[in-house]
Amino acid sequence: MNTLFKIRAGLKAAMARISAVQKIVLGFLLVIALGTLLLALPVSGAGGQPLSVFDACFTSTSAVCVTGLSVIDCSARLSFFGQVVLLCLIQIGGLGFMTVAVLFFTMLRRRVSISERLVLQQALNADGLQGLIRLTRHVLLMTFIIELGGACLLAIRFIPVYGPKRGLFYSLFHAVSAFCNAGFDIIGARSLMDFSGDWLICLTIMALIVLGGIGFIVIQDILQSMRQRKRLALHTTVVLITSACLTVLGAVLIGIAEWNNPATLGSLACPERMLGCVFQSVTTRTAGFSTIDQAALTPASQLLSSLLMFIGASPASTGGGLKTTTLVALIVMVRSVIRNQRDVHLMHRRLAEGLGARALAIFSTMIAWTMAVTLLLCLICPAGSITLGRVIYESISALCTVGLSCGVTAMVPPVGKAVLIITMFIGRVGMLTFMLALATPKNQPASIRLPEDRILIG
Repeated sequence: MNTLFKIRAGLKAAMARISAVQKIVLGFLLVIALGTLLLALPVSGAGGQPLSVFDACFTSTSAVCVTGLSVIDCSARLSFFGQVVLLCLIQIGGLGFMTVAVLFFTMLRRRVSISERLVLQQALNADGLQGLIRLTRHVLLMTFIIELGGACLLAIRFIPVYGPKRGLFYSLFHAVSAFCNAGFDIIGARSLMDFSGDWLICLTIMALIVLGGIGFIVIQDILQSMRQRKRLALHTTVVLITSACLTVLGAVLIGIAEWNNPATLGSLACPERMLGCVFQSVTTRTAGFSTIDQAALTPASQLLSSLLMFIGASPASTGGGLKTTTLVALIVMVRSVIRNQRDVHLMHRRLAEGLGARALAIFSTMIAWTMAVTLLLCLICPAGSITLGRVIYESISALCTVGLSCGVTAMVPPVGKAVLIITMFIGRVGMLTFMLALATPKNQPASIRLPEDRILIG
């Protein structure tokens, strides 16, 4: 007993020395490891044929990081048990492991400690600790209501096609996958291409993607403003306007580039072409479902889709990417520099100091990592086997947890897949969070300032 108490005390002391961001990184690593173990079991493989540890690790990482890139056909290689495990990993990855932990703490009537609240605050991008548990419970309730509603709508189509049991499970799986912006499907290797003209399925999937991508805080603020008849918060307004503009602009430009492409939209009727344009614009915002062949996109559409994937969803959401508000912060910061303004203004408000520098840090590190991954994949893959555009597309898809693929993931050797595993993980925890978890804090007295000097810029 004394030994157990000593081990427990040692673990508590070790956890006390770990920062909140490091706990987030370690938490996701533990969930990925558990998912790898479960997916590598014989019971998880179709026909009792287990996945290799590497394939199980790649699939688990992609699910927990809500990416959707896959080296296996989940519909053919995974048993029902394996698909249930995959579904659970997607749900945990979309909500965050601390959000799910609060659910279990509530069920067990266990009090959430201050250190756990700090981790939860970091995971949800919340401003403070006050009302954090209430916010988490609202997040869980909103998630289950939205996913259940999406599953009911999808069941209208899936049950007649696949039967009651299979149709219900398919409906639930794809509703969770869409809301969590994961992009995993268990229909087959063609994703949703066979349903490209089905308005109910496409609109339902798009609605789930959008709701998951705008963020829980935005949804809650919209509901409160409707109930209390108050103005929307600045964050909510920026997210809604930016998301709408990106979706509309993306759909128009994709339509211009793909309208007469027989390999994508050219063979469809006019209404279905319009639906396909909007779906492609929405799904590139970190969702990963596809109704058209991504490898057949024109170079213009690949570039546009890469830009939309890089921007991604919004903060405190199930999606990844640079985030819409980060993009807006960069734009208004550049505008203030051009206008020689000291403060950064947005919608008649002055943004807090440090937001611009934080946005620039996220943007620059994501660009650097994308270039590094692209270079590594180009060096690893045989010469002439893939084009530079497709490699960039795959690199951004992995880092921004999108999951759309031009077929590069299945072609790269194991070393390249390991690079993609690391990239997906960094994309899920957040580039800045990952860098902060690795960095060693350097405390400098506030009263000490180094000598000022200048370098030439521009």
